[in-house]
Order: sequence, then C-alpha cells, then structure tokens
Amino acid sequence: MAGIRHLIIFFLLFDLSIGMNIRDQSSQLSERIDCFPESELIFSNYSKDKCLERNCLFDDWVPSDTIQCYLRPNYGYILRENPQQTENGIRLRLQRNQAVGSMFPAPIENIVLDVQHYTNDILR
Repeated sequence: MAGIRHLIIFFLLFDLSIGMNIRDQSSQLSERIDCFPESELIFSNYSKDKCLERNCLFDDWVPSDTIQCYLRPNYGYILRENPQQTENGIRLRLQRNQAVGSMFPAPIENIVLDVQHYTNDILR
C-alpha cells in the first residue's frame, strides 16, 4: 500500500512540474527579443544556421506567431557603478555582458548613457 501511495505522490509531483514548466515556457515566449527582425524580408537569407551565427538562440518547436530566433535573456549591458547625478539628469556607465557572445562583429564594450530630464514630457 505504501508503494502505491509513493507512486501516486510521484505522479502528482511530476504532473505539477510539467504544468509549471509549460507556464514558465509560455511566459518566456512573450519576453523574447527578436534576434533576426529582418527574417520576413525576401533577401534576408534567414535560417537556423544564420541565427546561430549571430550567437542567438533558435527554437525549432514554437507556434508560427512566436519569435523563433531570439537573444539570450542575459544579452546586453551591466551597470558598472552607481548612477551619477548630473545637472539635469543621471549618467550611467554600462559594460557589455561578456558572458554572452555578441551578435555584432565589433561590439561596443563600454557605454556612457546620459539621461537628461527637461520637463515631465521630455527626456533626452
């Protein structure tokens, strides 16, 4: 009897984990950033290999209305130090996340981003 109880608990936990994975995957699908936005153009030469050459992820098993070639979740830049207050905004010093390969042949490694606040309707 204890063996059956353990088997039932196993199947309940297994079913629960599958449901959680499907829910996680569906939320991830909506958060993808297209790595090959020109894929629908006639001369784009879009393929799985071209996607992977850009150091992007490719998903063979997605619905037709979902991004198939997409950036890794940790692609981009990391804040190097605390934001600095400027006369009319803030300055951010960013460094490219080198843990992820770039989709560009000569990526910009360090960026200084100045955000200037002029009015409630204007940021520059």
